[in-house]
Amino acid sequence: PLVLDLNRDEAMDVVVASYAEAKVGWHWGDGRGNLPFTQSIGVGKGPHHLFSADWDGDGQPDVGVVCYDEGTVHLLRTGPSGHLQPYKVLKAPIRPRTAAAADIDRDGKPDLVVGGEDPQLLIFYGKNGYTGEPQRLNAPPSIWALDVGDLNGDRRPDIVAGTYTGSSIVTFFNAGFGRWEEPRVQPSGNYNFTLYLGDFDKDGDLDVVTVSARDHVINVHLNDGRGSLSDRHRIGTGQWPIALTLADVNGDDNVDFLTTSIHDHAINVHRNIPVTPPKPVLITIQGRLIDGDTGQEVAGNVSLVDSTAMERAGASEEAFQAQRFTPGKPFRFQVTGGRHILLLKGTAPGYPPAEARLVLPPLKNLPDSIRQKGIYRDLVLRRIQRLRVWGYVTDAEKKTPLRGATVRLTTQSGEVIAELTTDAQGQYEAQVPLGLNHRLQGEAQGYDPAWQVFSLGREHYPQGLRIDLALPPAKAVRSCLEGLVLNQATQAPISGVQIILIDPAGGRRRVTSQNGGRFKGCVPPGPYQVEIIHKGFFPYRDSIVLPEAGLQRNFLLNPVATEKAIVLRNIYFDYDKATLRPESIEELERVVKFLQENPTLRVEISGHTDSDGSEAYNLRLSQARAQAVVDYLVSRGIEGGRLIARGYGESRPVAPNDTPENKQKNRRTELKILGL
Repeated sequence: PLVLDLNRDEAMDVVVASYAEAKVGWHWGDGRGNLPFTQSIGVGKGPHHLFSADWDGDGQPDVGVVCYDEGTVHLLRTGPSGHLQPYKVLKAPIRPRTAAAADIDRDGKPDLVVGGEDPQLLIFYGKNGYTGEPQRLNAPPSIWALDVGDLNGDRRPDIVAGTYTGSSIVTFFNAGFGRWEEPRVQPSGNYNFTLYLGDFDKDGDLDVVTVSARDHVINVHLNDGRGSLSDRHRIGTGQWPIALTLADVNGDDNVDFLTTSIHDHAINVHRNIPVTPPKPVLITIQGRLIDGDTGQEVAGNVSLVDSTAMERAGASEEAFQAQRFTPGKPFRFQVTGGRHILLLKGTAPGYPPAEARLVLPPLKNLPDSIRQKGIYRDLVLRRIQRLRVWGYVTDAEKKTPLRGATVRLTTQSGEVIAELTTDAQGQYEAQVPLGLNHRLQGEAQGYDPAWQVFSLGREHYPQGLRIDLALPPAKAVRSCLEGLVLNQATQAPISGVQIILIDPAGGRRRVTSQNGGRFKGCVPPGPYQVEIIHKGFFPYRDSIVLPEAGLQRNFLLNPVATEKAIVLRNIYFDYDKATLRPESIEELERVVKFLQENPTLRVEISGHTDSDGSEAYNLRLSQARAQAVVDYLVSRGIEGGRLIARGYGESRPVAPNDTPENKQKNRRTELKILGL
């Protein structure tokens, strides 16, 4: 159930779901403890979980319903009178079990995280009105519980999920710009039903608590302040607990735990239960993660598996420790005195794992040096630069291999990694650098192209990644785009220019201008985005609609020159802040490619505002936003010495600040050439 003030009468109301009836009902409280039934509303089949946020921004709490049987999430809004009304229905094709709402991208609107039986999390962003395809994160299967909060103190909301059959919790750290670190999995309870974040030990950070049915316990994972969660501290509760609630039951300003258990029909109250185990006699094992080529410390994850403790305890969660290693401070594990066989393992992005096997003798034979100082062991990592990407190109209809097909691999910014030709079996293979959002496209004469975007990371080591492409036979109707590529200033033809035609599905077709600047490409008719980035010229982007009869079109490229400037379209910031929004990435990546194609250019990135606000405030905001763009370009490998950030505030308008449309024109980011 949910406890909310739906009708704004300062008395708490209760919202419940009926699985059998596929309805959500609400009971308005009368302020005296009575909760008469008020009304109900139909939702999808199999309502499994309720959660709350303000979807429509009216200041009233709204309700979300996860419907397992229907594979949907129903969003209900609270009307002015306090009754729930239909708002939106989201498709969640992962057999959804649970959801949570939080402002993940910090745009002031709640975003939705949905987990379920399939090995993915779905994120629906509020800025899109919860429409379109959700972001998908790879995750263990059978996620029945999750919560969102800042675990590592970087002010970005992270996700923690509990698995039902996997006996684990999974942490997803938010890396910003819509990106997420690789999930961290660690043992927890068996059949986790409910999960919450809260500061249970009152040390200023968020800890994790779950209730697990099969082993009849509450599991508490304490946070070290940097996002590393402890092994579970177990608190016995009722038989087969399926629900957990947090409250200060006795008013002593401590979080207490209440569970509902179904086998013994009980509500179990745990008041002020200490969650720190007794201090044992401990032996310390510490060290660092080291890059074997440079000798520098490397941030990563370190785990310690104690096989002797596994045998003694009979469960792996009793003998597994893991933590995040940060340069400057050694990782540190502790084991109780006695005979141990230990496996120390370190991982970091871009490296294969490093391992060390340690054997500790019985306590009576343990050297005094280890008793007093413990064991110091560095783990040496050797960086993975590239991994194998391979697969087969086939005819999509006949399922036969295509020999001689062209396979092109490019980075997110469009840089060509490899261009290959398939062999007699239709196979290709390439060594590809690690990275996000690489693109693989296959082409063959008589076929339409096929493509796939993929990311290559350390999780693919050592086997690499297989990606097959099935090319559909070319459509019978094709039309041709032809014309000239010309220098806009001199009207001189430009040869060797690569013209990229992007169809609505994201497929890319390339046409290259020949001698005399002439080009011709024949593709299926329809709408296309045209993109050209060529050395010595500003980026070109336009839209065309290619009719069946074909189209004659010349493209005029604007040459770069000192003091020339262009407006960077589609650069967006959070309101009243200098935080780049994820939808800016596509435009920023075009700037990255432009600067890579023109490696000698020095440029100024300038920020401009409208006249709202004080002059001094606008000057500071525009400078911070220009610097945010420069910081992104540097993070993508552009040399910082080539870039200058400058904010001009409201001093250089391009239109009068008299209408919303003109103010929008004045709020802009520009790129100006300072030197060739």
